[in-house]
Amino acid sequence: MAFKLSVFLAIAFFSLLLWGNEGRRFLPFENDPYRIRNVYYYNGARVLVEDLTNAKLQARSDIPLTDLALYLYTRQGSAYKINMTQIKDLQISQFYQPKNENFFIIHGWKNSHLSEVNTLITKALLETSDINVFVLDWSKIASGLYTTAFLSVEGVGSHLANFIVALVREFQLDIRRVALVGHSLGAHIAGCAGAAVNGTLRYIVGLDPAGPLFSLWNTKNRLDKSDAEFVQVIHTAGGLAGMLSSIGHADYFPNDGTPPQPGCGMDLIGVCSHSQAYVYYSESLTRNGFAALNCSSYTMYREGVCAHQHLSYLGRLPIDKSANGDYYLDTNMDAPYGS
Repeated sequence: MAFKLSVFLAIAFFSLLLWGNEGRRFLPFENDPYRIRNVYYYNGARVLVEDLTNAKLQARSDIPLTDLALYLYTRQGSAYKINMTQIKDLQISQFYQPKNENFFIIHGWKNSHLSEVNTLITKALLETSDINVFVLDWSKIASGLYTTAFLSVEGVGSHLANFIVALVREFQLDIRRVALVGHSLGAHIAGCAGAAVNGTLRYIVGLDPAGPLFSLWNTKNRLDKSDAEFVQVIHTAGGLAGMLSSIGHADYFPNDGTPPQPGCGMDLIGVCSHSQAYVYYSESLTRNGFAALNCSSYTMYREGVCAHQHLSYLGRLPIDKSANGDYYLDTNMDAPYGS
């Protein structure tokens, strides 16, 4: 009897560590910002490595606004570059539509406004909705070392928040008509921007929020569910390039949220799987797919234990704000990925 009780307590303790006390996915090792010692990236055909062992964690407070650029895309025109200090220029622009919703896309490390994350999502958004799509380009910073980009997240988020506040003031907008989507480090920039406006944004979508150097205990420099009225997170390279623990109101784990994702082969460094978050999201905007079930774990999902639990769709417009908790799904092995 004592042995059975000990086994039961051990299982209960392990479950608490893995899923937390709210039934959410929780990995204690993600409290350690140095849990991932190196980040890998492609430079042409070469794979390069950056050592994070001695990385500083103190955020930069000197981000020049000139290091950032905003591009506006609408059905009336595209790639209209905005002077972030001259919000009044939008008044005379034939592209900006004050009556429409406002959607901001923020790329991650080693990307720019021309990167696939932006082009895929922008195209899908404008195919389905008549909205203002702003793409934040912070490539002058993001093109450098990961540690430099990491330390700039809060500062870039602050500049973005200032622009959003100015936009709302200039056009007398409801700030709840503003939504953000960010990939990798861009997800955390979105979170910092949302926090700077006191969590009043309509929603934020975090696409595989970056994992290296971020920790669960420090919500100041990362995406958190307090950063908007609703925060949806899509995990695809959790435990490697991305975070694996739940950090939003609703967290979606396609194929358990870990690499390798379908279409990525072995994907030893997780770069392809990390990108699949925005591939799935952009597809979700134009197709009826990616049905997910509320469940305590991927194993229970695969065993059919959660077959009658709440069903929600990853991504999409309008976003499913009724979702709460962790959602699991399997994707197709090739595009279209939504089943």
